[in-house]
Amino acid sequence: MVFAEQKDEYQSSLKKEQNKKILVEKLKGLVFQGKYSEIKDLKDPIVIDNVDIPDPNGFKKKIGKFIGDPITIEKLDEIKIFVVNYFRKEGYPLVGVNIPVGQDITDGDVYVIIQVAKLGKVEVEGARYFSKERIKKQVRLKPNEKISTNKVIQDLEWLNDNPFRNVSAIYQAGDNLNETDIILNVEDRFPMRVYAGYENSSYTIAGSSRFVAGFNLGNLFKSDQQLNFQFMSAKKFNDWWGVSGNYIIPLPWKNILKFLGSYS
Repeated sequence: MVFAEQKDEYQSSLKKEQNKKILVEKLKGLVFQGKYSEIKDLKDPIVIDNVDIPDPNGFKKKIGKFIGDPITIEKLDEIKIFVVNYFRKEGYPLVGVNIPVGQDITDGDVYVIIQVAKLGKVEVEGARYFSKERIKKQVRLKPNEKISTNKVIQDLEWLNDNPFRNVSAIYQAGDNLNETDIILNVEDRFPMRVYAGYENSSYTIAGSSRFVAGFNLGNLFKSDQQLNFQFMSAKKFNDWWGVSGNYIIPLPWKNILKFLGSYS
């Protein structure tokens, strides 16, 4: 058993040494592509070819720190990790970065392939009391569009503005290569709440004792519209009473139209 552990440690140490072995003395150029295709006579040290990179000029400045370094397996891994982290910070965590095996790097040029996951389809699970089709339409991403988690998070926040449901997103592999499906998991409850109660905290107008009753509707006309109403009175109804309410209409461009009213 001791000999086996020593062998594993030796192999691990040997691998680290191999990863640090200099393959080419100087990295002269980095070419970022969506699909590998050799380019002759590179004019710039950093080339972005047929692949969308957020803030390409900013990316070039940051990735430029690797130019001039010796090319090692360890350095190539650092470049891949850097690219993945860059995309994650820009809101694209579903990205694959690959350095094609077999490419000729003797001139100091390295090709890096970047593939950002694209949307396959959106499916809705759950949703007993809300329209699945309506929920699906709230996702702005379209099929074959690069998945921006910032967009998805914003859409989830919009969907979760309704107090009668909670929507979360799950990413899973799509039917085609480089496709990812979004599954919206909806936990909802019957969109109506009726309540009544008694309060005994200090209140200047109504006194220290109050009765409260009201209702909340969370899917009026089956269109996500909300209607909220509340009645409040003093312990003696004739001393004081009041009503208040609001009507909330979600708009297609992700704004709300809100009507407020009260009387006492």
